[in-house]
Amino acid sequence: MCLKFMHAMATRVHHLTRKVESLVQPELYDRVAKTLISLSKNNDGMVVIEPRISCNDISKMIGSNYEVVNNVMKKMSLEGHIHRQHDRIVINEPLIREHGYSSQINAK
Repeated sequence: MCLKFMHAMATRVHHLTRKVESLVQPELYDRVAKTLISLSKNNDGMVVIEPRISCNDISKMIGSNYEVVNNVMKKMSLEGHIHRQHDRIVINEPLIREHGYSSQINAK
């Protein structure tokens, strides 16, 4: 009986956590994007972060946790906004334009 109750509560907590994440996801997406852009430099016509920064470091910068930042960066990668390489992160133009930073990056 007690195990069934604990399982039901754990399932409920998991569901509510996912619901809260979905509500704050757009804000976190923007915060991660702005952080990536602010850390980037123009390198031979490519906007890159070198050396590659970890999801854990980004999560500390924006006050979030590793899992959420990792999920946001996976989404960015699937959407073609970034791609992660061994030693760097390349930020693609649509993400930069979307946040209005292109002129600032070119000046770096």
